Amino acid sequence: YQASHEGFLARGFTDSQAERLLLRAVELVREALAERGATVSATRLVAASMGPWGAAQADGSEYRGAYGVDAATLRDFHRRRLQVLDRAGADLIACETFPDRAECEVLGELLGFADTPAWVSFQCADDRHVADGTPVREMAAMFAERGQEDVILGHRTRDADADRFLAEARRIGAEPPGALQRDLDAAREQFEKAADLAP
Repeated sequence: YQASHEGFLARGFTDSQAERLLLRAVELVREALAERGATVSATRLVAASMGPWGAAQADGSEYRGAYGVDAATLRDFHRRRLQVLDRAGADLIACETFPDRAECEVLGELLGFADTPAWVSFQCADDRHVADGTPVREMAAMFAERGQEDVILGHRTRDADADRFLAEARRIGAEPPGALQRDLDAAREQFEKAADLAP
């Protein structure tokens, strides 16, 4: 989620080592499944997690969005990591808790070049808006306009009602799978605890 090439380089790793660490995360999950005799199925998938730009900054900006950086900065940041995760062998790429329309526009563009299916979840201000104030319907429509109607929409928010959030997303035809829909209620308490840590 927070791992990035830039972060690894800042810690003294080489570029090739940074790439290897990203790939290794997916390998470890596959190995853990094999050790337990488990197999991937419709209800057990291996996801490569990719968080927003703000998460890698470790300054709380992933809870707010509106970073004040340009699209080129966001594109450069996400492109390399997405390219690596796309060939990591995951069943899907989990683009998690994105708070910002501008960043999601870049993300949608880059996902258009990926072969691995993806889901996108948003950091939300409430059940109708993501953290930067963009309506959920606009965010969902943005992916639909790119032909990415199958991008799975989720949410992370302090006080939003999951059913109302899903209703907003569905207005443009986005349909989260049943597993995610069932998990939203179970995950809400965990999400609320995490959101309470936001500045």
